[in-house]
Amino acid sequence: MQNFILLCLLSFIIFSCGKSACDCKKEGEELTSQSLREKFSGVQNDTEEKRRNLDAQCAEYTASDYKECK
Repeated sequence: MQNFILLCLLSFIIFSCGKSACDCKKEGEELTSQSLREKFSGVQNDTEEKRRNLDAQCAEYTASDYKECK
């Protein structure tokens, strides 16, 4: 019984540490802003790669999930 409870707690901790829809929205807005600054300055960093990684991490969220963010 103790092992089961520990397993449940561990699973909860692991899955609760992921990005929320609001985290994804905020990080996406920051990357978009940074990307625009880079385009105007002529300096290219790895912003596009970070954006693709973020899109992959946040693929499970829909537009309605983002509407709840402030």
